[in-house]
Amino acid sequence: TMDNSYFTGAQRPAALFEHDLHNAQAELKDDCAVCHHLYEDGQLIEDESSEDSLCSDCHELQSVPENTVPLRTAYHKQCKSCHFNEKKGPVLCGECHIN
Repeated sequence: TMDNSYFTGAQRPAALFEHDLHNAQAELKDDCAVCHHLYEDGQLIEDESSEDSLCSDCHELQSVPENTVPLRTAYHKQCKSCHFNEKKGPVLCGECHIN
């Protein structure tokens, strides 16, 4: 399960996400930076990973000038855009956010 603790008053349960299973099925399974990206001064740092950090370390709940991608949007954009691009995986709310 994804960590939902940063959100107050969440409308849905945390998304179910089995990291190891998902990683094994992904085409780029050894490239952590595909999901765990790292930006500096608005530029993507190639071949660097943020895997030892929480998403909330960089993404705030609300958009701020230094970071225009709020946490909820970052989660949804990262997951759903990959699912659409790969033409597989859930894209509807209730397909990820289940009890």
